[in-house]
Amino acid sequence: MAEANIRIAGAVLTPNPITVGKKFVISVEIINKDILLAASANAILIGTGNTAIKVKENK
Repeated sequence: MAEANIRIAGAVLTPNPITVGKKFVISVEIINKDILLAASANAILIGTGNTAIKVKENK
């Protein structure tokens, strides 16, 4: 199974605390994940938070 390209960054229950048998709302913050592809080995990619990612040759 493929990994999702989103990340759930946080969740809130309203009301909190909830009451059994009553309605409640779950609100989530969803963030897109960066998908990076390299054209060749030894390429440098910039990831989330401006972090450098070096692509190594698969041996």
